[in-house]
Amino acid sequence: MIKFAFCDPESGEIRSIVTPAEDNAYEEGVEYNGVVAYTIPHNTNNAEAIHTLYRKDGAWATKTPQPSFFHVWKGEELGWELDTEGFWASVRQKRNHFLASTDWTQIPDSPLSESDKEAWRVHRQELRDVVANNPSATSDDDITWPAVPGAE
Repeated sequence: MIKFAFCDPESGEIRSIVTPAEDNAYEEGVEYNGVVAYTIPHNTNNAEAIHTLYRKDGAWATKTPQPSFFHVWKGEELGWELDTEGFWASVRQKRNHFLASTDWTQIPDSPLSESDKEAWRVHRQELRDVVANNPSATSDDDITWPAVPGAE
């Protein structure tokens, strides 16, 4: 039984792997719907291959490790590139979750004292400023999140 990896013709990155019902369903090196078919050993772990292999000069090559979830493979010459749009969307989503979880601190009948409410108001503003205050971040580890009031 033959297994085929379908690769991006520009970057060589594997987009999908299939084991067709018929061995002659695809031809080596032929483009199908924008991706090129190449045989791959049948015992290859699909997930591992998709994350680590790519086509280069007619052979399989190994990618360097992916720096973060938000890096995408751009081919041998460019390597990994940060998907800044996806990265910052994730940061904003996390920030919005933190903001939503602190909404209760600002309602009129909150059990907090006025000084505690003010500390939380400042914290919430610092959360809103996270993106602007971390312009050079390229991973979650680079983000400086504000300290939660009372947790210092």
